[in-house]
Amino acid sequence: MGDTAILTVASGKPKYLTMAKALALTLDMHFVDVPRVIVADTDDPEIHKLYDVVLPTSEKYPYWFGELCALEMTMFDRILFLDADCLVVRNIEPILEKLKGHDFAAQGLWSTGREWYGDFAGAIKRRGLEKAPILNSGFLYYERTEKAQQLIEKIMELAKDYDSLGLKRNRGQAVDETCISFAMAETGIGTMMSDSEQFSFTPWRQMSRMHFDVLKGEYSFVKWLDGPKVIKPYIYHSAHGDWDMSYWRAVKQVMHVGRAQLGRTAKHEDRTMWLRRLRKVITKLRYPRPDKW
Repeated sequence: MGDTAILTVASGKPKYLTMAKALALTLDMHFVDVPRVIVADTDDPEIHKLYDVVLPTSEKYPYWFGELCALEMTMFDRILFLDADCLVVRNIEPILEKLKGHDFAAQGLWSTGREWYGDFAGAIKRRGLEKAPILNSGFLYYERTEKAQQLIEKIMELAKDYDSLGLKRNRGQAVDETCISFAMAETGIGTMMSDSEQFSFTPWRQMSRMHFDVLKGEYSFVKWLDGPKVIKPYIYHSAHGDWDMSYWRAVKQVMHVGRAQLGRTAKHEDRTMWLRRLRKVITKLRYPRPDKW
């Protein structure tokens, strides 16, 4: 998948760099052999070990909109964006195969309106639309096509004139999710992938207790999708990193395993050897010897 990259953004507070490191380590743990790109205002050597390309922040794509910069700032033709507060619990290359050929894709559903960053239904009507998608921008996919570039231009156009939507800002910033939503609705470009695909889920608003063990590659719960369904996503997306203790416990586990390997890599080993050793550690944790059961 040499034309494909996984992108994340980790600018601002130091905790975002820790999140991005944990994301990269879980990609390694699950044998995801895809180049990684990060937008980050840092010289942290560990970030440079874990990511193949480190991009500076861009005024053209501010704040959350850094997720859309890759076609302009890299040579990759297919981009899977994951929020920094995501942890991969199994190999995600099947997701990339399933999304191949889509100009732009997000996970969510089309809606005639509800409360979403304010009066979403009213915004739909004001813009002369019948419906618009509700989505989580922590998981996005796009390709180097004319239609994708047209859509991204429309998203950024809406971001610049955000208050015309009549919706709330987030932390004083234009909201990327609503801009993506209305750009998709108004251009007709992009695909909404159903939650039944089980690509990425937050742990919130589920019907059952969540089972989550990042080192064993386990993440499951029951969710209402036209009835109660057992969901086993590829990706744990915290979305509430300030107070998600399950997420931070998992990050601590991942960093405990990964940092030891990073330390040895820095002194003695190249990245390939480090990955081999890291995967052996994870295999032992996931499949203990019978005498340890």
